[in-house]
Amino acid sequence: MAEPTQCRILGPLEVLVGGRPVALGGRRPRALLATLLLDAGRVVPTERLTAAVWGDELPGSVRAQVSIHVSALRRALERAGCAHPMIETVPGGYLVRTDALRLDADEARRCLDEARDAVDKGFVDKAAELLRYALSSWRGPVLAELTGSDITGSSLTTGAARLEELRLTIAEEWADVELGRGGHRAVSGELRALVAEHPLRERLRARLMRALAESGRQSEALDAYREGRRVLVDELGVEPGAELRRVEQAVLTGEIGPATRPDESTPGGPASGDTVPARDDAVPSSLPRDVASFTGRAAEVERLGELIRDGGALAIAGAGGVGKSALAIHLAHLVADRFPDGRLYVDLHGSTPDGVPLEPAAVLVSFLGALGVPTSAIPSGDDELDAMFRSLTHRRRLLVVLDNAADARQVRRLMPGGPGCAVVVTSRRVLGALDSATSLTLDVFDDDDAHELLARIAGRERVETEPGATADVVRMCERLPLALALAAARLASRPSWSVRDLADRLAGEHGRLSELTVDDQGVRASFMVSYADLDDPHTGRMFRLLGLLDGLDVGVPVAAALADVSEDRAEEVLDRLVDAQLAQTRAPGRYHMHDLLRLFAHERAVAEETEEARVRARRRAVHCYVGTALTASSIVAPSYAWRTDLAPTTLTHPGVALTSVADVNAWVEVERDNLIAAARQAASGDEPGVAMSLAAALDAPLEYRGRWREQLTVGEIALQAATRTGDPRHLGLAHNDLGWAYNTLGYFTEALDHLEQGLARWQSVGHREGEALTLHGIGVVCRSLGRLDRALDCLGRASRLGDPGRAATCLTSTGLVYHRLGRLTEAVAAHEASVALAREKGTMRTEVIALGNLAEAHRLAGTADRAVATFREALAAGRATGYAGTYWEAEHLWGLGRALHDLGMDGCDSWQRSAAILLALGLVGPEEAAEIERNPDPETPAAIIGQL
Repeated sequence: MAEPTQCRILGPLEVLVGGRPVALGGRRPRALLATLLLDAGRVVPTERLTAAVWGDELPGSVRAQVSIHVSALRRALERAGCAHPMIETVPGGYLVRTDALRLDADEARRCLDEARDAVDKGFVDKAAELLRYALSSWRGPVLAELTGSDITGSSLTTGAARLEELRLTIAEEWADVELGRGGHRAVSGELRALVAEHPLRERLRARLMRALAESGRQSEALDAYREGRRVLVDELGVEPGAELRRVEQAVLTGEIGPATRPDESTPGGPASGDTVPARDDAVPSSLPRDVASFTGRAAEVERLGELIRDGGALAIAGAGGVGKSALAIHLAHLVADRFPDGRLYVDLHGSTPDGVPLEPAAVLVSFLGALGVPTSAIPSGDDELDAMFRSLTHRRRLLVVLDNAADARQVRRLMPGGPGCAVVVTSRRVLGALDSATSLTLDVFDDDDAHELLARIAGRERVETEPGATADVVRMCERLPLALALAAARLASRPSWSVRDLADRLAGEHGRLSELTVDDQGVRASFMVSYADLDDPHTGRMFRLLGLLDGLDVGVPVAAALADVSEDRAEEVLDRLVDAQLAQTRAPGRYHMHDLLRLFAHERAVAEETEEARVRARRRAVHCYVGTALTASSIVAPSYAWRTDLAPTTLTHPGVALTSVADVNAWVEVERDNLIAAARQAASGDEPGVAMSLAAALDAPLEYRGRWREQLTVGEIALQAATRTGDPRHLGLAHNDLGWAYNTLGYFTEALDHLEQGLARWQSVGHREGEALTLHGIGVVCRSLGRLDRALDCLGRASRLGDPGRAATCLTSTGLVYHRLGRLTEAVAAHEASVALAREKGTMRTEVIALGNLAEAHRLAGTADRAVATFREALAAGRATGYAGTYWEAEHLWGLGRALHDLGMDGCDSWQRSAAILLALGLVGPEEAAEIERNPDPETPAAIIGQL
C-alpha cells in the first residue's frame, strides 16, 4: 500500500511524497492549499478561499483563478507521485481528503488526546513522551511565510493562531506532567522561551515560576512574577490573575521550594566573583523612567547592550522623532545594575525647540554635586572641573547618558575617565569626532515594530480588527516612531474613531503634519529644530526645493538642476543635509527624504520661496529628466526620432550626457520611478506638452530593458497629457504606446482597443510613421488572439507604409505568425529576409531580434543544431550592441537552452541565466526563478511565451 502524502503546516508549509518535498508553486497556490489543510476533511467555500488567498485585492475572474491554482496543485502532486487525489471539488467549494494524507497538526492533536488518557490511567512517563513528541512537531511559526504576506486575508492568520494556541496548551500540560514527576530542571528552559514569546500568558508564567522555585531559584521565580505583573499592567491595565498570585504566595512562604538541595552550580545562582555593593542615597541615579511603550529595536538593544555592559562609549545619531532618546534610556535601564556607582543623565538641549544648548561646565558642576562633592569644593575653572570629574570617575563603574547633544564639542568634556564607565550619547548629528565611541545611525521602524507600537498605545484589538487601515497609518507615518506614537495617542484619546477615520485624515498630505500633533509634541516642531539649525542658506534652500519633487529619491544632476547650481556644489549641500539628518543616502550620488520630511520641506518652500521660483525650479528638474530621456532614446532607437519630434520642447536643462547603451540601461534602472513621478507631475501641472515629450522619449529605453509595466504606466500618463493638449498626434502616440504595453503584458483585448483608437488618430492627420507603427502593433496583437489572417494583412500594410526599418521588423513579426500557422519554411524565409534588410539598413536591434526568432523557427522545424548556432549568433550580436541584461537576452538564452535540450544536451545553465535576468526585470517572481533553478526541464515562463 502506498505511503500517505505527508502535509506539514506546523511551520513553513511543506508537502512530502515518498519523503521528497513537492514544488507547490508561488505564494498564492501555497496559500490556497494551506487554507484547505487548516480545515482538512471539511468543505472550504470558494469565497473563503478567495478571501484567504487574495485578501482585499480580488482579481476580476476570481473563481477561474481559484480553479487554475487548484489544477496546478493537482498536477504538482500527481507529478510528484501522490498515490491518491488529495483535493476534491465539491458543491460550493473544495476539500482536502484526510484519507489521502497524514497531517502534522492532526498528529499533534492525537498525541494530546492520548497523553490525557495516559495521565488519567497513571502512565505519566508515557504522557510526558507523547506531549514531548507533539511539541517537536512545530518546526517554527505556523505558516509563517504565508501569514506575513500582504496578499493573503485574515483566515490564514486566524487558523495559524488556533494552532499556536494548541501548541501552548500542549506545552502547559507537558510542564504539568514533568513537574509532577520531578522534572523541574527539564522544563525551565523551554518555559522561559515560551514565556518570552507569550509574556501575557499567565498559565505559562505560573509553571515557569514553579519550575524555577523547585530548582532552588526562588529569586528568579519572583523576578518572573514581577516582570509578568509589569507587562500585564503596562499592556492590559490589569493585575495578575488568581493562579499567578497563588504561585507567588507559595514561593514567598516556601510552600513551593527546592525539590532537591541546589548546590553552588545551580543554573541561575549567583556567579562566583560577582559582588554587589550596598547601595545608599549617595549613589546618584537620575535616569528618567523607562518608556512604558518602548517597542522593537530588538537587534539594536541586544548588540548595543553588549557593547556598553562592561564600559565604553556609544553615540546614537538619527533624525528627529526616530526614537534615539527612548532607545538610550531603555538601554540604560537594562544595564543599570552593572554600574553600582551611579547612573547620571542629562538632556543637553542640543535640539530642543527654542532651547539653548547646555554649556559643558554647567553640566559638570551638576554631575560633581550628584557624585557627593560639596558645593563649596567644586572648582570654578574649566581645567579644574575637568580634572576633578576625571579623578572621581577613574575607579568607578558609572553610567552616563548624554541625551540630545548638539555636537562633539558639547560632549567631549563630559566623558568620564574610568575604563569601567559607560557613556551613551544621542544627537541628531553623526558625532564622528567623538573619540573611541561606537556610532549607530538609527533608522525608522520596520513594519512589525511600527504595528506593535500602534497596538501598544491605541489598543491591540482595535488595530488588529482593521489591518488594512492600520497598514495605511503605518505607511503615512513613514514608520517614524514619533509620528506613530502621536497617531496612536490621537486614537487612544478618541475612542469613537476607527483606525480608518485616522487613516482618512492622514491621507490629505497638506494636513498630515497638523494631524500628527498632540499637546506640545508634533512632527513639524521636531523637524523645525533641525531645519532652523542649518547654518548655510544654500543648504536650507536645497532642502526646501527637494520638497517640490515627487520622486522617491534624487541624483546629483537633477538636484543641481533643481537648485541651479553646479553638480559639485549640489553634492556638497546634499551631504550637509545628510549630516543634519534632513536627508539620507543609501548609494553614492543618490539622496532621499521620507514623506513626512518631504511634506515639511514643501511647507517651507511655499512659505519661503515665491511661486515663480518654485515653478522655475520644478521645470529645471523635469527638463533635466526630459533632456536625458531624449538622449537615451536617440541611443537605443535612433530611427524613432519622429516620435520625439511630435512634442518639441525648449529645454532649460540639457540633461545628463549619456553616451552608450550601457549608460542608458543603468540610467533607466536607477531613475525609472522618478521618471514616472516627473511625467505624472508635469501631466497634471501646467506643462502637459513636456509630459508628452518625456513619455515619447521614454518608451524606447523602457521597452529595451523589458520594463513593460513601467511602459504601461507611462502610456497612461501620456494619454492624460495628450487629452489635455488635444493634439491628435499626441493621442495617436499615447494610444499606440498603451496598446503595445498591454500586448506585452498579455491584455490583448485592451491592447487592440487602444491600438485601433491610435490608428484612427494617425489616419485623421495622415501620419504615415505613426500609422505603420500602430498597424504593426495590431498585427502582433491579432497573432496573439489567433486572428492570423488579419495579422498578416496588418503587418503587410505596415510594411508598405513604413520605412525600411519598419519593414524589417514587420517581416520578423510575419515570421512569428507563420510559426502559429505551422508554415515553418515560410517563417524561416521571413526571418532571414528581416535579418538581411536590418543588416543593410544598419538597424542592429531589429537584426538581433530577428536572429532570435529565426533560431526559434529552426528549433520548431526540428533542426535543433541550426537553432543552437543561430541563438548563439543572436546572443553574440546582441551583446555587441549592449543588450546584456535585457529581456531579449533572456529570451535568447531560454531558446538556446531549449535547443540544447532538444539535442539531448544540458540547457540548465542557459535557463538559469535567463531566469536571473527575468527576475531582475520583475518578469518572474522568486518562486518561479527558484523552480527553474532546481528543475532539469522547466516550463517556459509566461513572459517569454507571450512574445513568441
